[in-house]
Amino acid sequence: MSTIAYVGSYTTTRRRGLGRGIEVFLVEDGTWRRIQSVPAVNPSWLLVNRAGTLLYAAHGDGTTVSTYAIATDGTLTELGETDSGGFNGVSLLESPDSRWLWVVNHVSGTLTTLALDEAGVPARISAVTAVSGKRGPDREEQPAPRPHHLVLSRDGLYAYVPDKGLDVIHQFSIDTDTGAFVPLNPPHAKARRAAGPRHAVLDSTGSMLLVVNEIDSTITDYEIAADGTLAPLRWTPTTPSSFFGHTMAAEIVHDPFRPVVAVSNRGHDSVAIFVHSKHETRRLCDVPTGGLTPRFMAIGPDGYLYVANQDAHSIVRLDFSEPSTPLAAEPVVAIGSPSSIVWVETA
Repeated sequence: MSTIAYVGSYTTTRRRGLGRGIEVFLVEDGTWRRIQSVPAVNPSWLLVNRAGTLLYAAHGDGTTVSTYAIATDGTLTELGETDSGGFNGVSLLESPDSRWLWVVNHVSGTLTTLALDEAGVPARISAVTAVSGKRGPDREEQPAPRPHHLVLSRDGLYAYVPDKGLDVIHQFSIDTDTGAFVPLNPPHAKARRAAGPRHAVLDSTGSMLLVVNEIDSTITDYEIAADGTLAPLRWTPTTPSSFFGHTMAAEIVHDPFRPVVAVSNRGHDSVAIFVHSKHETRRLCDVPTGGLTPRFMAIGPDGYLYVANQDAHSIVRLDFSEPSTPLAAEPVVAIGSPSSIVWVETA
């Protein structure tokens, strides 16, 4: 078996992008060797399908989703583009039964359901769900609904969408016939005023949703009720109390096997590590990422935490196995404006 890493990037002047598209790497003994560069415009969010046969890409400031076939050696062949049903796709998620591909369109404030054919290729738009509500107080960052991410409950029955523009977490059930999102009652859970909910992750038990808030750089813990609705429990700053500079939190990752959470901070340019349970979110340490704007993070197949420093044009990794000890960011590879990392195992 070989490990292949795919890295999405920003490519346009508007995004100050220096990326070339999707970079494909063969990963051997911790070394990343580039084996392909696939030209694309702002392929900023990547997703490998459950079968490991396709790569989907959402395009920042775009209106399409691209689909690529994954060859046995990990290289990509583009199969085509599909209308995303909105503008500026920022997140993708495949349904547990592989019938649907969901697209979160940030600027248009829509959630699109794409029907997948038997091979997993998007065939058509099945539904478009618009989100709405009262916008937050920040005139620049919260001009309108700004959904940013999509997470399912562990049983796959409920969906949660952090909305940076409205200071809420939209909560839905899913129509089994169309894949559309059906609002629960109430239709959303509130965040703190001007928090700017961005991304979310389930805890290791599946009983809590942890949301990282971009604007005020905090984490909010929500308890998930039996009917799928959320109840806020507490909030925790993602930067030290001694920090007074400008920062915006970006990504949140929960270790699937341990009660440990990591959050990236753009501005403070760090990863904050916490021990998490229903009763506390306790800071362990803050690790400099060795570069500007750590936009994205993910745990790789080797257990390391990989961080994409968007404006330092680098990927670094942290040994996430013992977060209670001092950590240091280890350089992995230089790459223009990285924004997303996914992996696949090939024969």
